[in-house]
Order: sequence, then C-alpha cells, then structure tokens
Amino acid sequence: MLKPIKILSIICVFCFCALAQQQKQENVYEPVKILSRAGANYTATAKKDGIEGNVKLRVTFLPDGKIGDVIDITEKDKKKLSKYGLTTNAIEAARKIRFVLAKRNGKAIAITKIIVYTFTLY
Repeated sequence: MLKPIKILSIICVFCFCALAQQQKQENVYEPVKILSRAGANYTATAKKDGIEGNVKLRVTFLPDGKIGDVIDITEKDKKKLSKYGLTTNAIEAARKIRFVLAKRNGKAIAITKIIVYTFTLY
C-alpha cells in the first residue's frame, strides 16, 4: 500500500506535467506568410537621374487580412528617394502584399514586419 506522502508526490508530478503541456499548447505561434509581393515601380525621373537605393518600410499585417500602417523607416538617402517618388511607390506596392495571417493559439493576430524595396538600375 502506498503511503499518503507518496500518493501526494505522484499527484503533484502528474499535475505539473499536465500544466506544462497546457502552457506549451497555449503558446503556439504561426508567423505571417507572404504569398505575393508586388514590385515597386521606378519613376521616370528617378531612372533618368540614375537614382538607386532601398526604401525600408514597417508594415502592419492585420488579423482581418488587410494591410494596416505602412511607415517609411528608411535611414540612408531618405529625402532623395522620397523626392523622386520611390518611397510613395514602395508604400503603394506594400499595400498590395498578399499574405496568410499570423496566429497565436489558432487566433489571428496583428504583426509588424520590416519590408525593403530595392531600386537598382541595370
């Protein structure tokens, strides 16, 4: 026959394992998956003047399947890229991204990612 202390120990171990398993299941995270990303168009003036660079955007993917805020966080040549309309074109392209929702525990959530559009002349 098992002593009460041993039974209590077995119950505690069982409860701890069950709790750990429950917590593990509660923190299931699925990242946003980008299905397609439209290219950002060069402006005629930017091509003519040989302007190149990267437009860096912070894009919010909403749980309703839409694109939320798109914020320019470009560090290098920000004014020049904006002046030539490349930032505007990158933002327009980012708003057309098609994606699969990010999820936590099976529920759609908003997520923010950094997206970079590179403008290079060949």
